Amino acid sequence: MDDDRPLDRWSHEHLGTAQHTCGTVPRGPVDGPEHAAVDQFGRVHGVRGPRVADTSVPPRHAAPGARGDRRPHR
Repeated sequence: MDDDRPLDRWSHEHLGTAQHTCGTVPRGPVDGPEHAAVDQFGRVHGVRGPRVADTSVPPRHAAPGARGDRRPHR
């Protein structure tokens, strides 16, 4: 594909999200007590190659109420 604009246009017209929670994927050793899905580098346990690189695997939450399924207290 020489021009990304048609793909960008299509994705903006057809794709979206209602929420994206953060911190939903446990990180850690494969044999750890938290049953981690990825290691500290985002490598998926048991699968060679892919990595997770989004807000589902941060080392800690950026701020209280950062999860999309919770509202901060007012």
